[in-house]
Amino acid sequence: MQSSRIEKNATSTSDIIYNQHLTLECNDLKKQDLEQGSFKISLVEQNMFSTPLVAEFKMDLLNVYYANSKHCMEDKWIAMINMSETGTKIRAIMKMSCQLIGPSDQQNQLKFNPSDIKDPTVKLMLPPSLNSKV
Repeated sequence: MQSSRIEKNATSTSDIIYNQHLTLECNDLKKQDLEQGSFKISLVEQNMFSTPLVAEFKMDLLNVYYANSKHCMEDKWIAMINMSETGTKIRAIMKMSCQLIGPSDQQNQLKFNPSDIKDPTVKLMLPPSLNSKV
């Protein structure tokens, strides 16, 4: 599954709010695929000749599946990095909610809580490559 959205006139100081939730339907996912699977969110710069990577965040499906009984993570701030850069640092911060739905799971209404929008560092999830450096 791949999804894209373009935000025109974004600058390095823009606060862009997509207010979208990520739902991964895994009705035919085998246990082995769940254990080895992951998803990635990429932020790219869109221009006429190329789409260079700005930042990305990758997470194992098991982290979402075992987060709680609803198999979802709600209102999580993620630190996005560019792994291809030397001296990896946080390039973007995004708030996300995601849910993993299997054959016997119900889809839940995921919530967006704007109350911590000004201080995302309170619940910031770091990628594994940064966790070891902090």
